[in-house]
Amino acid sequence: QDSITGSCPEDKGCSQHTECGDSQYCESCAGCQEFQMSLREEDRPNWPCDPCPTHHGGICEDARLCQLANDGVGNTCPLVQGCNSHHQCQPDE
Repeated sequence: QDSITGSCPEDKGCSQHTECGDSQYCESCAGCQEFQMSLREEDRPNWPCDPCPTHHGGICEDARLCQLANDGVGNTCPLVQGCNSHHQCQPDE
């Protein structure tokens, strides 16, 4: 930590999907941490929940991850357009 007081202020975060940008959703900090704990211990670092906790209880994240983790605020995921061919996906997808 690099603050003068030794702690950083809590991030504002989000409380609803509409507060996030296009192709994003408001991921519940509690839901993120619950999903993270359901993963094998060696896989947990691949699912970070930073900067949780936040003032509003959520963080904006890529909407494609919502259905996977089922961790959207209010137990909902926004509707997103998916891909219709492999070349639209990232190399690791």
